[in-house]
Amino acid sequence: MHSTHRAGSLKLIRCFPHCCPSHSFGNFCSTSIDLKVTGATTDNVAYVHFQPTTDRILEPNDIIDAAIVVNNTRSMDNLKGEWIPSLYHYYHETRNETIYHFNQNNTFGWHYGWVGTSTKAHRTCPHRLVGYMFSSVSGHAKPMLRVVHATMSPAFIVMSYRRACYFCQKHRVPSSLPLDASPMSSACECEGEFNISTHHPAHTQPYPSKQLKLPSSSSSSSPLPLPPPTESLERDLHVLYAFMSVPSINFFAAHMPSLESRVLKSLLHPLGVSLGLNTYQKRLLGFPAFLRPSFPGNKDRLHHHSNTLASLQSVALDLLLSLFTFESLKQSEMAFATATPHLLHRDKLLSAYQSWLSNLHANLTTRLYPLNLTIPDLVAHIQDAAAVVPLLHPLLSSTSLLTEYDDGFDYFVAQLREVYMAQQDAHRHVVSGYFPDSDMVPGSGFNGQFLFDRTLSVVYEENSPPDEDISLPTLLRCLTIGYAFTLRHTTRPSLQNRIPSRTC
Repeated sequence: MHSTHRAGSLKLIRCFPHCCPSHSFGNFCSTSIDLKVTGATTDNVAYVHFQPTTDRILEPNDIIDAAIVVNNTRSMDNLKGEWIPSLYHYYHETRNETIYHFNQNNTFGWHYGWVGTSTKAHRTCPHRLVGYMFSSVSGHAKPMLRVVHATMSPAFIVMSYRRACYFCQKHRVPSSLPLDASPMSSACECEGEFNISTHHPAHTQPYPSKQLKLPSSSSSSSPLPLPPPTESLERDLHVLYAFMSVPSINFFAAHMPSLESRVLKSLLHPLGVSLGLNTYQKRLLGFPAFLRPSFPGNKDRLHHHSNTLASLQSVALDLLLSLFTFESLKQSEMAFATATPHLLHRDKLLSAYQSWLSNLHANLTTRLYPLNLTIPDLVAHIQDAAAVVPLLHPLLSSTSLLTEYDDGFDYFVAQLREVYMAQQDAHRHVVSGYFPDSDMVPGSGFNGQFLFDRTLSVVYEENSPPDEDISLPTLLRCLTIGYAFTLRHTTRPSLQNRIPSRTC
C-alpha cells in the first residue's frame, strides 16, 4: 500500500483495497468497499476505521461515547475524519443481507492520517481496516453507541510511493525510463521488508476481495429494506425542499446572520481562493442584500409559533447549507459528470438517479445523526408545524395532494444535461479552438472576470407582499450562478459566459 501526499495534507492510499483492473495513472487507483451484514436492523449504522494492528478493536456490546465517532466522521467538510460512514446501503431480499457501501464512486479516496518514523518498527507496522456496526443506546445522559459487530481486513503495511520500485509504481511505463536504463523488471524490487516476493508471498496477498462480511445480528427484528423505497425518499426530500422554498426568504429572517456567515466561509471565500484572490480581496467579498426591511405584520404572525419554528428553521437551514459548500458543489458536479453517459439509457439512467437520491438522503441523515433525528422525523415535525402556522399552509397543499414526486428526477436529468453540454463545450474548445483568444474583441468592456461588489438598492413593488419575495433556494441559486463569472466578447455574434461552479 503506497501513501501519497495531496493538497491539504491528505494522505491517500493508492491501489486500495486492491489495484483497479486497469491501473489508474492518477492518485486515485482505488475502489469502494462493501460490508455485508445478515439480519441488520434499521437502527444500525456502519463505519470503517483505519488503525494499526496494535490498537484494540472494539468488541460486541462495548459502549462508547457517540461523540468519538460523530465528531470525527469523514465528510465533505471533514475530509480527514477517521470514521468513514456508509453513505449508501441497500437490502438484498433473496440473501437476507444488507450491503453497506464505503467510498462509493471513490468520492473521498482512502485517506489514512497515520504518520510513521524512519525506524524499522514503524516502517513495518501492520495496519487494518476495521468495519463496525453500531446501534444507539438510550438511558444515558449523552448519546452513546453500542458495538453490534466488528470485522477486520487482512493486515497491510504502508510505504511511501516515492520509495517503491519501478514495478510497484505501475504507472511508470517503459518510455519514461532513461535511455541507458535496464529493461523494467517483471517482479518487485523494493528493498527489505517492503519486497512483495520475499516478505508477502502470493497466497497471503491482502484483500482477495473488496467485500467484508459480518455475522448475523443478534437482534430478532425483521430486516427492512435499506434505504427506504425511492417513493419514500422522493416524498421526504420533496417535503424538506417545500419547507425551504414555499415561504419567502423573510420567513428565515432571524437566521440570516448565521446564513451569511456560513455562506461566506464555506462558499464565497473558497470561491475567492479558486479565482486567485488575495487575502485582502477575499475579505472584501460581500453577501448580497435581498431581505426587505422588517414590517409589523411578519413578527406578529410568527410570534405564537416562534419556539416551534426556530429549531425547525435552524435544522433545515443547516441541511440546505451543507449542500451548498464550495466542495459539495464540486463533488456534485463530479457525480453528475460520471452519470452523463447514461442519459440515453433508460434503465441505467433510472439506476443512476436512485443511487444519487439514496446518497443525498444518506448525507442528510448523517448530518442529523448528532441530533438523534432522522429524515422522516424531521418531515413529521415540518408537517405538524405546517398544520398550525398560516404561513406554511401552502406547504400542505403542495405535498398532501401529490401521489408522485417527479420533480427530483426532472432535476436530476436537467443537471445531467447541463453538465453534458458543459463537457461538450469544453471538448470543442480543446479540439477545434472554440472561441480562441484571437477572436476576442480587443478593448471590449465585456471581456474579463466579473465579481459581485455590493447591493446598491433593493426595490419592491408598492403593493407586493413580503410573502411573494424570493425564496431561500432562489437566493442560493443566484449566488452560484451570478456571484462570479467570466465573459468573453468575440468577433463572432456571441457572448461566452463561464461560471466557476456549474452545478446549482
